[in-house]
Amino acid sequence: LAEPFGLTRASGELQPCLALFHRLGQLLYFKGSDCVVLDPQWLLDAMAQVVGCPRVLANQPPSLTAALRCHGRLNAALLQHLWAGDRFRDHIETLEAFLEHFDLLVPALKDAGVRWLVPSMLPSCRDPPGLDGATVVLLDFHGALRKLLVTLLPRLLCQLQRIENTLKVISIYRDTVSFRLGEPPVFAALDLLPPASPVVVRLSVVPGVSGQFMEVAKLKWVLETVRKALRAWLPQISFAAKIPCPECSSNAYSLDCFRTSRDSARALSHVLDMAELMSERHLYCTAKHRPVTEKQLPVVFRRWRQDNLNVLNCPPAALAFNDEGRLPSAFVTYMYASPLGQGQLDVASEMQALQQTEGISAEVHVATTDKLCNVLVAAQASSVILHLTAHCSMRPVPSVWLEDECSGPRCLSDKELAEVGPWGRVSLLIFLGCGSELLVRRLLDRCGPFPAVCCNNPVFDSAAKNFVKAFYHALGVGSSIEDCYRWAQQSVRFAGNGMQQEADKFVLIGLDAAHASTTAPIRDLALAAPSASSGWYWPQNKRVEQYIARSDLALNVAQLLLKRKVGMVWGQQGIGKTAFCREFCYRFSAPGGRLFSKAALFIDARDLAATSSGHAAADAADCEGNDLRDRLARLVLSELAERGPRGRITALAACGATSSTMVPASASEQTLLTRPGRWQALLDVGRQMDGAEGLWLLVVDGLRDPDMKTSMEIALVKVLQDLLDAAAKLRILLTSSGHWKRLGENKIVGIEVEPLPPRQAALLFARNMHRRLYLHDFEPPPRGPALQEFKPEPLREEEAFERLEASKLLRSLGGVPGRLIKAADEVDERLPSLLQHSFVAGHT
Repeated sequence: LAEPFGLTRASGELQPCLALFHRLGQLLYFKGSDCVVLDPQWLLDAMAQVVGCPRVLANQPPSLTAALRCHGRLNAALLQHLWAGDRFRDHIETLEAFLEHFDLLVPALKDAGVRWLVPSMLPSCRDPPGLDGATVVLLDFHGALRKLLVTLLPRLLCQLQRIENTLKVISIYRDTVSFRLGEPPVFAALDLLPPASPVVVRLSVVPGVSGQFMEVAKLKWVLETVRKALRAWLPQISFAAKIPCPECSSNAYSLDCFRTSRDSARALSHVLDMAELMSERHLYCTAKHRPVTEKQLPVVFRRWRQDNLNVLNCPPAALAFNDEGRLPSAFVTYMYASPLGQGQLDVASEMQALQQTEGISAEVHVATTDKLCNVLVAAQASSVILHLTAHCSMRPVPSVWLEDECSGPRCLSDKELAEVGPWGRVSLLIFLGCGSELLVRRLLDRCGPFPAVCCNNPVFDSAAKNFVKAFYHALGVGSSIEDCYRWAQQSVRFAGNGMQQEADKFVLIGLDAAHASTTAPIRDLALAAPSASSGWYWPQNKRVEQYIARSDLALNVAQLLLKRKVGMVWGQQGIGKTAFCREFCYRFSAPGGRLFSKAALFIDARDLAATSSGHAAADAADCEGNDLRDRLARLVLSELAERGPRGRITALAACGATSSTMVPASASEQTLLTRPGRWQALLDVGRQMDGAEGLWLLVVDGLRDPDMKTSMEIALVKVLQDLLDAAAKLRILLTSSGHWKRLGENKIVGIEVEPLPPRQAALLFARNMHRRLYLHDFEPPPRGPALQEFKPEPLREEEAFERLEASKLLRSLGGVPGRLIKAADEVDERLPSLLQHSFVAGHT
């Protein structure tokens, strides 16, 4: 057919042409075949005759059809009968060759008594093979397993028999095969794990003689025989051998951890790679973040590892434990920048991972240019592990976003970052900003070399948290930089939840031979004692759910309180003053040098208007007396005890909050602690706070309009003024529905809280609704006959936002968060349309 077009074997173009049309699905062809199937459907129809074989077939013994239907075993005579029709009778050899090539039929084993096995008709194994005390090896096919599922085990068993004459089949199923091979024999089984959604093939081997230990040489031979069989069948496919982690698995052969696909993903992360097992590296469980000792390994793998290390003549280095039996702490300088106006980074989880990691000591700093310079200069005395968490940008040049003293954004290009300070003594840089690799490479070109872990693309927050946790756990047990990186990357890869692809986004660069071959750079840092500033604490202030950030307002308030002692945010009821202040306290109380890292306290003015019995204050005289001072002191000291700096100041605050007469803790503090009354205790604590670095903040929320202020609020002005006089580093932020002018001698600079812009108002409204939005929420539904065919469909997110922004309902709410949330609560299945909302109709 092809000769008139010049496609001949001699020309060399026939085979490429056939291969092309085969890939396009126009014909079927494989290299070495003398035939070409021009109609692929013809081959499928032939296979359909086999798969659709009836239970009873004329002129054929019932045992042959039963063997095919129940056990997937196809007799040659039965096959000829199935293909006795005119379409197939004259092409049986061609059909067999093509179906065998495409693994639709597998040549039967020598002792099977049949001609073919049909993989798709093999039954599944109901019970796993019972090999007690088996040595287990997991074969990881690197994602290729799913393409081989149906044919893998029978075809692999067929190849094993071709290369090993001693093989004797015990059982064969679609997902499990068991056999005996070798002299003296060993019993082995191959099965897919987990059965519902296979990820690996489990190879289980036991000696043929009961009570005998598995020999290393015998296990090596079995594993190599399986590898040869696979290579003979599919040269382009390979597998990595792994073993169940002894730190996690008490019974490696149990199927309990593979019941569901979700559990199996987690269980399969509890493995050790054989290549890692046979090297001089320390073993480490990436699932539980714990080291694995040789004593925990099964005997055969322990002997295999020891034999391999003896050949290499490089026994693993011993870990340097101190007198208490613990590894010395590696010291990490953690710096973070999450400036206002950009997406807020979840630095709290990274700090928590550092705190909870044994063997790691850390100091925390906000990444300002001054602080980064100080850290790099101080590193000249000793090397430093620097962890930088910050946003990156690539345009117009690679840059990093740091913070200023008020948490505003400060952008540094790669050149400016290199000039901040001396980078020569950085032992390791960990910079997991999205796409940070280009920036770090330019930094290394200017200031390197030194090892650095960074990201080559945007990465999920959950993946970054997992990587950081695993990396520092490995670092804490004294592992090398390369091992820490590799184990952390594996931890992300096996974490599940869609994070497998994230693992390759973490890259290790700048690692020269000196760093790669030893853990010395890390161990040097273990000798460096943490400085006095290394203790840190982030108080968990009450957060606001579904909060819409007001970055400009927060920056203005921070700049105001940096210069003045008293500030105020004011605005109409429901505008979001309380929510803003709570989020402001949480953000600026972050440790490491934020504006109010020392303490950011929040009290409600309504709590000051109640006596100890819970009733409203009787008269102005009561408010102006010691009762108001005592109540204010109790609230402030309680907040300070819970959210203040850890240490003696917090202890003093807790003592003052719970008793009116403080009890001395030491002779040196006799004068301080025996002064009566909570108020005096608060003044003393305020003076102690002045002795520490940084400012502290007190928010008094819920004052009335100045034209309607009560006698309690008038007295509160005098009390707060006295507190300001006693505590020089105290800043006070008030909230009210109107602008107060003065607090005693201090001018109050007020900042009005503006309504939310339409886009943010629509976002807040949408977050608090109880159903999706439809077209008939913004346009009247059709009338008449068209109403019967009307089927509402939810709007796409972007279109819903655009219509919501321009809607009459949102305009009537005026961007006031309180009104937006109240109105959103009415939007549920009972509300037919936003056009019928009570706020649109004028009802509130």
